[in-house]
Amino acid sequence: MTRNEALAWAAAARLERAELLEELGSGRLTLSGAFDRVHQDDHVASMRVLPVLEAVPGASKIATRRALAEMGVDERAPLVELDVAEMVERFGSPV
Repeated sequence: MTRNEALAWAAAARLERAELLEELGSGRLTLSGAFDRVHQDDHVASMRVLPVLEAVPGASKIATRRALAEMGVDERAPLVELDVAEMVERFGSPV
């Protein structure tokens, strides 16, 4: 991969991640919908759990961190490593 290809890949990754967070924050995307994208998109799969959960409308930063700690989940864990059903049950209901 050339430097320009790597830069293009990184720019695409940042854009996709920002779009996902914006869609979650606006309510156009549910948490379960975000987890569905994990298996379709490498850029989303590598996102860390904390920013995604904090983007959910009504999520409190402190409550989210406490809940993750209670569950024994590292807030820096990538989405692909998480139990989707447990996350959706705890942080948001599927549509």
